[in-house]
Amino acid sequence: MITTTELAACRKVAEAAMTGSLYITGPSTTATNPDTGEIETVPGEARYGTPDEPGKGLVQAIGQGYQTEQIIGGQVVTVGTYAVKVPVTVTGVQPDDEVHIVTCGDPTMPGRTLIVSEPVAGNDLAIQRRILATLTTG
Repeated sequence: MITTTELAACRKVAEAAMTGSLYITGPSTTATNPDTGEIETVPGEARYGTPDEPGKGLVQAIGQGYQTEQIIGGQVVTVGTYAVKVPVTVTGVQPDDEVHIVTCGDPTMPGRTLIVSEPVAGNDLAIQRRILATLTTG
C-alpha cells in the first residue's frame, strides 16, 4: 500500500511534467448583444484556471493515428484526439467542456480549444486527472 508521503511525491512528479498551461470551461454558448445586434460567444463556467490565470497541464496527441478525416455537415474535417493531464485536484470536468490551450510543447496548439469527450478514470487517478478531448479542424 502506498503511503500518504509517497502519494504526495508522485503527485509532485506528475505535476512537474505538466509544462503547458490551459484553462477549462463549461461549453460556450452564443447570445445576441442587445446594443449591437451581433451574435457573441459567451464563455462557459470556469472549471479550472482562467484566461488570466491558467492552470498547469499537459496536452498530448494520442498515438500515431490520432487524426481521422470525417464528414460533418457535408464538409470534410480532421478530428484529432488528445490526452489532457491536469492535477488530481481538478474535478467537475464533463463531456462537451472546453479545454483552452494557452501554452504547449506543440507550437501549433496555443490558442486552440479542445472539446472534452470524456474524463477518464484510470490507474493514475490518484496522482493526476486524465481527460480525453478532440480538436476538429477544416
